[in-house]
Amino acid sequence: MKKQKSIVIALLFVMTLFLSACGQVAADKAKDPPETAENAPQVSSENEDYEVQGDAAYQGINADGIVFDSPVQDYLNAFGDADSTLSELEPMLVSVAFAVDATGAEFYVGDEPTDAAFEWNTMLYYINTYEFRNDTVTRSDDNFTVPTATMEDFYYDIFGTANIPEVPDELTSSISYDAPSDSYHVIASSGEGLSYIVSDIVISMSDSSANSAKSAVITFDGLDIDNNVHNTVCVEIEYSADSSYLYTVISAYPTNDSE
Repeated sequence: MKKQKSIVIALLFVMTLFLSACGQVAADKAKDPPETAENAPQVSSENEDYEVQGDAAYQGINADGIVFDSPVQDYLNAFGDADSTLSELEPMLVSVAFAVDATGAEFYVGDEPTDAAFEWNTMLYYINTYEFRNDTVTRSDDNFTVPTATMEDFYYDIFGTANIPEVPDELTSSISYDAPSDSYHVIASSGEGLSYIVSDIVISMSDSSANSAKSAVITFDGLDIDNNVHNTVCVEIEYSADSSYLYTVISAYPTNDSE
């Protein structure tokens, strides 16, 4: 009996030490500064140039059933975690996906000349859907009025540049520049179009000595129920501390289009 009692006491002592250690770890973790937008997302790896994809060692799964593995969580952490970041980036990402659908074109931010049709289609959808986020944008009748300074901000936040191209001929019926007021008039659309759901996220690694994540390629499944059209769009983003979204678009392209 004494031997059994000694074993019980010893076990209780070990458990007490374990719980005490756990409590100390939790306390130390609570002292760590939270991740903020000031911290550029970074992923470390032994390999220098490859793509990291989701696997069984994931950190979370969102409402759409998308598995976020550790590299995705690490790179898309500017707003706390991957889900929160994707929610914040929705206006930018969905507007770009709409532009891919509208133009059927591939977009690369470094292309010359600038793909004005793609960029203005992005703005057309962005302003129609998310104008309420900026109080300098006003609406009267069937048009939005966007000051040039605000349009430059929109361009910088999405594409990383404030250089606004001329409105291409095919969009002048929807977007026009008004010199006296130094603003753009953007026609209000019906709001019809594709709906998009994130289906995959791939983190591309740089080949730099720092071995950090270079960009994220986010794949969207698009569905237009009215026209029975399904398509897939990829949007690639990179971290940008100067953008309100903390990421900017560097490429976008369709991967399939079928009925």
